[in-house]
Amino acid sequence: MPIDLIITGQARPHLTGFELAQTIRRLPAGSPVILCTGLSAVVSGQKARASGISK
Repeated sequence: MPIDLIITGQARPHLTGFELAQTIRRLPAGSPVILCTGLSAVVSGQKARASGISK
């Protein structure tokens, strides 16, 4: 079953939301990712978009 959208936070145990988005992007049918975070200084908009994060 395909996944239409992934919504995640940046602060996660073992794997950040940014790292999760990069992993998903490498999959053949990578789903769009929305990253919710209060840590915007950690992930810039440009870096997020390059990793496949949609919003």
